[in-house]
Amino acid sequence: MASDKFGRDEWVAQIDARRAAPTGVTGQLLARWNALPLGWRWLGVLAAFAAIPFLTSNDYLIRVAGTVCLFATLSLGLNVVVGYAGLLDLGFVAFYGLGAYAYALLSSGKFDLHWPSWVTLLFIGVLGLAFGVLLGLPSLRLLGDYLAIVTLGFGLVFVQLAITMDRVEVPWHAGPIDVTGGSNGLINLDPLRLFGLDFGEPLTLFGYALSSVALYFYALLAALAVVLLVIYHLNQSRIGRAWRAMREDSLAAEAMGMPTKRLKLLAFACGSAIAGVSGGIFAAWQHSVFPLNFSTDLLITLYAMMVLGGLGSLPGVVIGAGILAVIPELLRSPELARVAFYSAVVLGVALFLRPRRNGLIVLAGVILLGLILRLATQTLWPDLLSPPTITVAAESV
Repeated sequence: MASDKFGRDEWVAQIDARRAAPTGVTGQLLARWNALPLGWRWLGVLAAFAAIPFLTSNDYLIRVAGTVCLFATLSLGLNVVVGYAGLLDLGFVAFYGLGAYAYALLSSGKFDLHWPSWVTLLFIGVLGLAFGVLLGLPSLRLLGDYLAIVTLGFGLVFVQLAITMDRVEVPWHAGPIDVTGGSNGLINLDPLRLFGLDFGEPLTLFGYALSSVALYFYALLAALAVVLLVIYHLNQSRIGRAWRAMREDSLAAEAMGMPTKRLKLLAFACGSAIAGVSGGIFAAWQHSVFPLNFSTDLLITLYAMMVLGGLGSLPGVVIGAGILAVIPELLRSPELARVAFYSAVVLGVALFLRPRRNGLIVLAGVILLGLILRLATQTLWPDLLSPPTITVAAESV
């Protein structure tokens, strides 16, 4: 009977074992990394990411890195509304498109308005704040699914307006005015020009030639760093604590004297401003905007990034954005997809199969079996593994 543990609470007794750090080289590296101040850790990650254009001159890889920064910034803005405040906003992408179209109209030859980039981005931030407050007003009376339906309608209406506002009738003009370009979008936008630097022209820095793609990558990385800094301090402030309290139980938070109405409007305003400025940078980077850039598919992707990283987690959201932005690029090529699949298999076996020697035995067996099958196939059916010629590939396309 002495060994019977029925009804015994061992949670406190096991707390030291659960808190024990991993042993070995990995545990030592994690312990040293966690011992660093959080700011230094973020600075190290951003510095490592900033070295990408100096490590490769491949514009495709740099563009993928810029896409990671853009998605991470958008996911952080969505995380403010959903992860912190607990408001199910399905119209977030509309603010992103609003910022992109605002840049396309104010910094292009569409209406012969060539505003300076910093003025346009500042105006987009204020415009995003205003529209965020306007969309947040229904949230004062709506919760849960009802709020999701209203915000989703806002996002769908924005896409339809972007498609149909190519023939707008106005009283003071003789004929219809093409505002958004319809399905053809708006092209030939002005490049970013900030601090005397033209992001549309290559730049030589410390003997390295930085292309326009690399300069836009640094603009997106700087925007990500600023958003991270602002959201981190917001989360640590009274506003962040109030958001989290409202997310857990809005009625209890309001009963404790928290101004939940202002907190909801502030969350919508912050998220929409981040999305709007990100959309402006995206429009300048792409030199064009199209309605399908802001479809529901992008909204689903952003929610997947946020959920994968963890609601309310800044590092998790950034990591989730990186994973889901890179994986589609890997899957574009069958060779890269094959490498990604087998790398995931090897990593999974190494991490989850215990003891480790069993995992090594399994991997060695799989590799040996693959080599045997390949040799047998080459011997019996040599044409099966031969790569197709260019003519065959062209005919298949």
